[in-house]
Amino acid sequence: VTKKKLGKLHKLVYDGLSMPEDIADMFAVRIVQDLPLLLSRDSNLILDNEVDYEGGDVANFKAPDLETVMQALHRHPTASAFTWVKPDSENKYAGMAFLKTGEAAEKKFGGCPDMLSGHLEVIPHCKKDAIVKEKQEAFKAAMEAKRLEAIALQEKLEKEKKAQRQMSALQKKPIEETLTEPQILSLVATVHGAGTWKGKPQLVDALKASCNLSKAALAALIGRVASRKDHRWRVS
Repeated sequence: VTKKKLGKLHKLVYDGLSMPEDIADMFAVRIVQDLPLLLSRDSNLILDNEVDYEGGDVANFKAPDLETVMQALHRHPTASAFTWVKPDSENKYAGMAFLKTGEAAEKKFGGCPDMLSGHLEVIPHCKKDAIVKEKQEAFKAAMEAKRLEAIALQEKLEKEKKAQRQMSALQKKPIEETLTEPQILSLVATVHGAGTWKGKPQLVDALKASCNLSKAALAALIGRVASRKDHRWRVS
């Protein structure tokens, strides 16, 4: 760590590759109190000018300079790369910094004069551990989501089976047992009422619409009722 006097304060120039590994890890995620670090001069930082790293975004914010971007990069528990849109550009995202995963540095797109990207050449162990933990938690969350989805699907299938069983049981009953009292009254009046069949087409049509029965089912039902005069008891 190199110290440079700046008025009443000192500034630390962070150079992760020149430090012992455990010390570098500590500085990578925590800023020394009252001593601002110059992280943008870290030799562990690989810069790609006029390059955009695609995908892998984990955070974004306004950053007036590269040092602000690097401070945020080292503070973030899992980010190890970034793309920064230069604040003096005419890009609509001018001044925005996008922290990214290390994998994003593998997807480089050149020819972007408004952008500056960079990544840590060596990822500190503390970040690696946090990345592993994050992936494990994401895996657990995905497995739990699949488990809940399977339970919901099973419940849906059980409800459908129950509905099918109820429908089958209903279909096994005589049709007349599924009718309401007004429908039964209409049925008996149609079959046993006064007058001839020539005067009852409208009653039959109304009964068919009311019971929502097919022509064949209605004909069978009328036949059964016509053969049983004592069917009137259903109306009383």
